[in-house]
Amino acid sequence: TLREDRLRQDYLGLDLRQSLFPARWLRVEAGARLERYDFQVRSDLEHHDGAAAGSVFSPRLSLLATLPARAELFIHAHRGSLAEEARAAAALDPRNRAPLGRLDPLSATRTLEAGLRAPVSPALELRGAFARTLSPTELVLSGRDTVLDLGRPGSRDVLRLGARYHAGAWLDLDFEAARVRARFADGAGEAIPDAARRYATAGATVRPRRGWSASLFVAHFATEASAEEEGARLRSSTLVNGRVTHQLSKKARLTLDVFNVFDHGIGGIDYLAASRLWGQPGMADDFLFHPAEPRGFRLRLRTTF
Repeated sequence: TLREDRLRQDYLGLDLRQSLFPARWLRVEAGARLERYDFQVRSDLEHHDGAAAGSVFSPRLSLLATLPARAELFIHAHRGSLAEEARAAAALDPRNRAPLGRLDPLSATRTLEAGLRAPVSPALELRGAFARTLSPTELVLSGRDTVLDLGRPGSRDVLRLGARYHAGAWLDLDFEAARVRARFADGAGEAIPDAARRYATAGATVRPRRGWSASLFVAHFATEASAEEEGARLRSSTLVNGRVTHQLSKKARLTLDVFNVFDHGIGGIDYLAASRLWGQPGMADDFLFHPAEPRGFRLRLRTTF
């Protein structure tokens, strides 16, 4: 074991939304989220401990235009925090104590998205969208020396196609697939190593009784081999998430989310590097495993004023 870290994250957020109707065919939705974060990292490695705190302001704006045949054109723009998925960056290389720098956990992304939703029948709705997201920093694990590379900005162009099928008053089926083009944004636009290139989600929502609904969604993420991997392919990942919702009243809703329902230890980041198993001589190229988060729960109460 080279090092062991423990991250504690405290969060407090305030979310405000407002809808305006400047015309019968146009809806404007504006919102803002103010978040306060506190992070603490404890490590068994000297000079690797740290703490950070701060606030993030995230505005967003949406324009939704109603077209003939009940189709809808939408444009979304928002600035979003990365802190909900904060990862503490290494301050030191644990093998030689060389400084690596630290990641700012309060950095935020900027996203612009445009798309179209159109019903093709009373039961079937199709949708498509294109989005571009700009991030101030990217986390890159080098397969040769496993040192974390920080600081370079990135951009992602995403093309999404999806469908929703209303199978009945008690059942909805959803499907969405996307192609992602991930590039560094500070140079020649080279590809970001090991970034997800494709993903797809499929799910079902059932409403067994009035005021209750339950959803189960399967998400699949796939990467592609980069030139540095010399033909080796990283493993794809599949997650199952669930949600149960109870409408307490017209203005109050209680939601229970279950993340990684089956508690699969899939790879959040897998990378190829020379390593040696304990008690065995010699080094060999193999995939090192960085597990995703285990099964988790979130209980939310939402009230509308």
